[in-house]
Amino acid sequence: MGYDESTNLISFSSPYLNHIVETIYNASLDRDKNGNLKKYHSGRQILNPSHSYLIKSSIAKERNKAAVENVTIIVKLIEQAGDKGTPHIKASKIIERNEALKMRLNAHKNPSLLLKRIFEKTWELLRNETRLFEVYDGILLPDPKDAKNIPTARNLNEITFSFPHNGKK
Repeated sequence: MGYDESTNLISFSSPYLNHIVETIYNASLDRDKNGNLKKYHSGRQILNPSHSYLIKSSIAKERNKAAVENVTIIVKLIEQAGDKGTPHIKASKIIERNEALKMRLNAHKNPSLLLKRIFEKTWELLRNETRLFEVYDGILLPDPKDAKNIPTARNLNEITFSFPHNGKK
């Protein structure tokens, strides 16, 4: 029905689109371990990011969907951390959040080879298909060619990836 450029808001009248927006909103609600909604001290609900402007749309044509999902998980982590501290995540936590990768790992004959392919592509996509270098000053991303940045089936719980930066530009 309209677009307000100053607030970047779109107004529309469509039951289907309203359903999509409601689904995205409900998925972004932050919950504790018991499933209860988390709230700020003011009473307002805490929301996780539902989308990111840092991931380029050209990533959609990438064939390695597990690596694309890893990129989404990592960018979300970096954006949630903001300017405070250094975002870090264990390899096992990435796999836990990536359902497709978890299923593929369980069914694959050589899980270490699969992890190598997916994480090399993940680090490559973080460099080429995101705007992290444009937005975060001095951000350091894992080198795709460095073997210590590639988890294996044995060391999944031991490898932690850090993404240090000097804040947003």
